[in-house]
Amino acid sequence: MRAVIQKCLRSSVRVDSEVVSSIGRGYNVLVGICAEDTAEDVAWLVNKILKVRLWHDWRYNIGEAHLAGPRTEGERVSAASERPISEPLEILCISQFTLYAKLRGNKPDFHLAMKSADARPLYEAVLKGLRDGLPPINTGKDADKTTATRVKDGVFGAMMAVEIVNDGRKPPSTPHVPAA
Repeated sequence: MRAVIQKCLRSSVRVDSEVVSSIGRGYNVLVGICAEDTAEDVAWLVNKILKVRLWHDWRYNIGEAHLAGPRTEGERVSAASERPISEPLEILCISQFTLYAKLRGNKPDFHLAMKSADARPLYEAVLKGLRDGLPPINTGKDADKTTATRVKDGVFGAMMAVEIVNDGRKPPSTPHVPAA
């Protein structure tokens, strides 16, 4: 299992020119599933995605954002910048079989990627793991948000147009997370 994680200010997915999912600040995660992947690989990848530290201010990191604690009712404050953390971070997860492409001459070969029918349950398990593992942040205007709405995805197997507005601050924004 492979993932490319990108810090973003916002990201969206279109299918047939219609936006099917969009997020604000958070991670855009491309997930590739190999023909040999198992449920153990899903658990490992979910753990890595939830614990990766990409934001300059640790309180913005997906798995730790809930640790910041409210400064005043309905407001979360970043110690580093003394500015409110106004929105909970989100994840836009996109199935991407091309992460297992190999070039044979000039032609891509996708034989290492799992077939769609077998990959779908594993991809859905990744989504479920992220939703189950992402701590809720209930502040002010976002009090109605649930963890399920913080993890969004594209349409599995569809031809998708992905738009990403990267947050290019340090540390590097696109680590490649290979399988264990």
